[in-house]
Amino acid sequence: MTQPILDLSRAHRTDVAHHTFVRVITKDQFAQMRSVPFRLMTADLVAILVLDLPDGIIPLTQSSVERFGGWDELFAIGIDNLAAMDLIDIDRHGDATCSFTAVTGGTALTASKLLVGADLIEQADGFRPTDDGYLFAAPHSRLFAYSPIRNASVLPAIRALLRFAAHEFSGAEREDRLSPHIFWQRGERIEQLSTLEDGGALSVTFSDDCRSVLERVSGQAL
Repeated sequence: MTQPILDLSRAHRTDVAHHTFVRVITKDQFAQMRSVPFRLMTADLVAILVLDLPDGIIPLTQSSVERFGGWDELFAIGIDNLAAMDLIDIDRHGDATCSFTAVTGGTALTASKLLVGADLIEQADGFRPTDDGYLFAAPHSRLFAYSPIRNASVLPAIRALLRFAAHEFSGAEREDRLSPHIFWQRGERIEQLSTLEDGGALSVTFSDDCRSVLERVSGQAL
């Protein structure tokens, strides 16, 4: 049976809550929107509230957000709905010495699972990341890739994940692209590790905190 389209002019808060998700988009994509509240996630990525409906993913405007519960309430609901989304395909890359995992989905909300990365990793791997966090990439809207920081395998995984992210980003449709970069997530903190050089190549730079973690788990000086 076809799911009826939600009419916001008549919708109840519970109906809206069922369809509400948090979506990560680029700042360029956000710049084309009007009166849409947001949260800055990284230098180039922002989170907005959307409705996932049969006829498409619709951004929630400021007035709609205020009408149906406010930003904090809807953001929490959207995060819970993201966490409950099924994982369509889990692909392990590499081996014990250098590995990362790519999760793909049939929805443009898949990469937004970066907002619930620790839950996703527990769902896919059977255990949560340690306090040292994990590396991740979100090259386009239907792909999220990650590598938990556990041991020395994280160092070659950085380069492998960077190549993978850049390849997937360049091969995606322009409207689906998110970021060619890799990031370090530790608790609520997200730190971008890669930068785009003048010639178009990607390079990796570590903050003092990230360098300290990587050196400790790998036993190698960076």
